Amino acid sequence: MSSGSTDNTQPANDEQTSLFCLALDGNGATAPFDTDGAQQWIHLDYSAPDAINQLAELGIAPTVIDSLVRTDTRPRAIAFEEGVLLSLRAVNFSETSEPEDMVSLRLWIEPSRIVS
Repeated sequence: MSSGSTDNTQPANDEQTSLFCLALDGNGATAPFDTDGAQQWIHLDYSAPDAINQLAELGIAPTVIDSLVRTDTRPRAIAFEEGVLLSLRAVNFSETSEPEDMVSLRLWIEPSRIVS
């Protein structure tokens, strides 16, 4: 993340609190969100009631949105013309989890934007 101690995460707007955005500087650090051509990382809580609408407002295809918000995911990578959909699983190291509990990481990756 950012090399400084400043928290650069910013809600996309006051009403969509499950959506946070960062600009990627290309050198491994982040900056406050910028819509002027900067590479973007947009992270949201896929279980939030407004997640589907937020993803649709970003112009993401309904097929991709369905995969990003699905509760039962399988590891996979699918290339689309607009980007790549990547679903990963990892061991949940939370003290209250069982060994078979897995966490899911879902990514929609475009040339200038990552949505997680």
